[in-house]
Amino acid sequence: MRVFALTIVLFSSAAAHAAVEVLNRRLDDGQTIIGALTDARVEPQSAMRLIDALDDVFDVRQAKPGHQLRIVRVDGFVENLDYRAGPLDEYQVRRDGWRYVAARRAVAFERKVARFEFDVETSLYEAAMSTGRDPMIAMALADAFGWEMDLTRNAKLGDRAKVLVETLVHHGRVVRYGDVLAASYAPVRGAPMEIFRYQLPGGERAWFFSDGTSAQRTFLKNPVGWAPISSTFGWRMHPIYNEMRFHDGVDYGMPVGTPVHVVASGLVTFAGWTPGGGNMVCVMHEGDYETCYLHLSKLAQGVQADALVYRKEVIAWSGNTGATTRPHLHFNLKHNGFYVDPLRQKFPRTESLPPELYADFSKETAAYLAQLHDDAVPVMAPR
Repeated sequence: MRVFALTIVLFSSAAAHAAVEVLNRRLDDGQTIIGALTDARVEPQSAMRLIDALDDVFDVRQAKPGHQLRIVRVDGFVENLDYRAGPLDEYQVRRDGWRYVAARRAVAFERKVARFEFDVETSLYEAAMSTGRDPMIAMALADAFGWEMDLTRNAKLGDRAKVLVETLVHHGRVVRYGDVLAASYAPVRGAPMEIFRYQLPGGERAWFFSDGTSAQRTFLKNPVGWAPISSTFGWRMHPIYNEMRFHDGVDYGMPVGTPVHVVASGLVTFAGWTPGGGNMVCVMHEGDYETCYLHLSKLAQGVQADALVYRKEVIAWSGNTGATTRPHLHFNLKHNGFYVDPLRQKFPRTESLPPELYADFSKETAAYLAQLHDDAVPVMAPR
């Protein structure tokens, strides 16, 4: 635990004085905010009131090692609690009479655009991760291209990708990557693919091709975006029973706790435990399709039978429950009651851009397209 304390005595013109104590702390592994306040000798009732106020603007369950606290006490009473979760995420709780109020502190930053370029040898995901940059870039690529291609397959040596990314710059340093604004994928064989993110009047940000056709389909390509496939659909030697059995879905290898997204909107038909599948969720979709997600570590709050879920919603987290030999997600798809290979399905596209928005869309995407291919835009090189 890193602790820094400073005690100051302030004198007024009336010779009255108040003892001001400032404590700076950094959360250790496994430490909670309430634990840090307790270590700082904050009285339990006051600590709970501070936590309740902070929780109005910051989910205290998201506290992580390295987050910083600054506690200001006057005559033993906590006047201010500053909480810093990152360069752009700062919060303050201040005493207002006998209660505490919290607010997010405004932090000045610049929005800039940077370009990434990838030589794809095995998969687009691995190419993105090989740059050593923020993993969110790879996740954003999964969001961009995941409707059209499996990011862990289909790559050919010589394929190339370019990505235009919004960056948030604080004091001259990139502190966070924002949205992927546009992306292109140029395969060795076949036509290049260029897609653009555009915000619709309702606030939704969707992907479109340059002609306004939707780059999104009614079903996601898979429920996890980037995870490598460890077993495909069809006959295989079963890893536990050591005999040939039909594998009715696709397995994705990933660490326990990876978010699992429902691939299309629908109605939950089952959410619970099965002996072989462990924690499992099944969802019925339009068109007589049903998807199931097996071996989960836990289900998201509210995911239960007869609940409505919406495409891309996190419904659970991957795990190692049921009959498994390693952590993974088993994903299967049924159509009209029969198992089908999820990787071979071609679902229809979502609606194209409304005609009345096309002029604005064209103006915005023309700028993105120029930046994608303009050598003057800085390229973020691997590090």
